[in-house]
Amino acid sequence: MGYDSLVSMEMFRRYLWNDDGPLNYELGLKHVPSQKLKPLYFCTDGILIAPRIKMIEWNYFHGKNPYRFILDKRTSIDIDDGLDLACARAWLDMDESVSQIAPYSVD
Repeated sequence: MGYDSLVSMEMFRRYLWNDDGPLNYELGLKHVPSQKLKPLYFCTDGILIAPRIKMIEWNYFHGKNPYRFILDKRTSIDIDDGLDLACARAWLDMDESVSQIAPYSVD
């Protein structure tokens, strides 16, 4: 295994393209449903853990072989834009374990 760090990630299966066309699937008869694509991962930046000395050595937050701490879509949300904020608010409203007096007020 030899993990050198810990990174939170979200697994996904989506059709990816670049300027030259599909990256992770084929058009035509070899096309497969997205659920059958090989899983890919993106860093959520929710958790980035490595020894400090290694971060200095790498000039980065994690190494080349991090342990992938897989989070679900709700847990891993990173509020980068208005749509992310709206999703986070909707999920908060659906969470019965959270009680707030004024959930969206800013003092």
